[in-house]
Amino acid sequence: MDPGDVDLQAAMPILATHKAALDAVRRRFRGAGYMQAVRMMTAGRFEGELGADLHDFLTDTIMNGGIGVWCGLIDQGHDKYSVTVYEYCGLYWVHALEYDPIGYFRSGDAAIEYVMSAWDDVEETALPLRGRM
Repeated sequence: MDPGDVDLQAAMPILATHKAALDAVRRRFRGAGYMQAVRMMTAGRFEGELGADLHDFLTDTIMNGGIGVWCGLIDQGHDKYSVTVYEYCGLYWVHALEYDPIGYFRSGDAAIEYVMSAWDDVEETALPLRGRM
């Protein structure tokens, strides 16, 4: 996940400002574990076993809780592949079928700009009705 403008560690302070993200962390990490996880998120640093668990949890939560905000098709000549920009608690990422994970972005505009510059022939399409991944 290189091309994004932030990695997950750098994105944690963004997530730490959103109630929905903190509520999800609270449900997973109870008591002292929750407080330690919030400190890591605020500092933008994964540490130790709890940090590894938090990394995995946030990755899954972001991917499963994201809502589509932009959708398009990448024309590769022989086929067209869907590409979608998702958002979760102020963090954006690009999911392009048949391509490796792209990375995280601080804004939807930056993610869409990446899509338009990364592939030559991209056509914007309508979002699916629900928008969830």
